[in-house]
Amino acid sequence: MTEPDYKTALLTLFREAFEGVPEGADGTWFVQGKEGIFDAVENLSAEQASKSFGPTSPTIGAHVRHLCYYLSFLNVSARGEEADADWNGSWSKQEFTPDEWTELGSELRKEYNDGLLYLESGPEFKNQDTLTYSFAQVAHAAYHLGAIRALMKV
Repeated sequence: MTEPDYKTALLTLFREAFEGVPEGADGTWFVQGKEGIFDAVENLSAEQASKSFGPTSPTIGAHVRHLCYYLSFLNVSARGEEADADWNGSWSKQEFTPDEWTELGSELRKEYNDGLLYLESGPEFKNQDTLTYSFAQVAHAAYHLGAIRALMKV
């Protein structure tokens, strides 16, 4: 029997959250069908991503921007840098022009790809917090995927 491998498990779930179920896979861990974050948002217009659902509900675009911001912290950590968190600021933009929406989609892909490369490298985590934060990426992405899907149905 092969020993459990946290790296493979983490990468499988991280990819599924953003990319959906891999082609040819016979099941899913938690997404519905193929639809991961990229599939859910890539065909939305800036207008759809900016639609308000009430004064206390963030837009889909705001969820995507916050996801991108959260991923950037994984990448900052991977480079050994320190960053000041502005979690409230990561939610401050709710509406997007078509150019801003396209740029945000590109930025999300870049942050995801950089994070994926870091996780694939089999990093030596400097402490328990950095390891936990890497796993939190999956939980965080899954939460926002669910929120985005719910808003898409409204």
